[in-house]
Amino acid sequence: MIKLRLLLLTFLFSALSWGQTLLPGDIAIVQFNSDGTDAMAFLALTDIPNGEVINFTDNGWIASGSFRTGEGTHIWTSPGVACGTVVTITLSGPALSTTGDQILAYQGSAVSPTFITAINFDSTGWSDATSANTTALPLGLTDATNCV
Repeated sequence: MIKLRLLLLTFLFSALSWGQTLLPGDIAIVQFNSDGTDAMAFLALTDIPNGEVINFTDNGWIASGSFRTGEGTHIWTSPGVACGTVVTITLSGPALSTTGDQILAYQGSAVSPTFITAINFDSTGWSDATSANTTALPLGLTDATNCV
């Protein structure tokens, strides 16, 4: 009976450690290019373990709680990044608009995302995802704290 309890506890703690480890504000987008080759750079504000996956999308967040569809997502897998490192990515998937867009970084699925950070460079600010260039403030993020 003790071995069974130990086995169950080991499984429970292992299951809790699977998946995402990043929290809102653990990365900060410090550069983007929407003119020519779409690219971005982010600063790791914590160590990012090898194999950690972050999704970067230009699909706007609808205020009612889901992504607007029809744009792209770039999936980045960490090679193991130390805190303080700037990571530059040439985006494949998102097609950033020169007239305003957004980059939302999240982990998990698009149906149930955990947002890490976001940048909105549309002149209307955080509003709602009523077009390809607009977005609401993503769930769990605070403007000027862990997103801009």
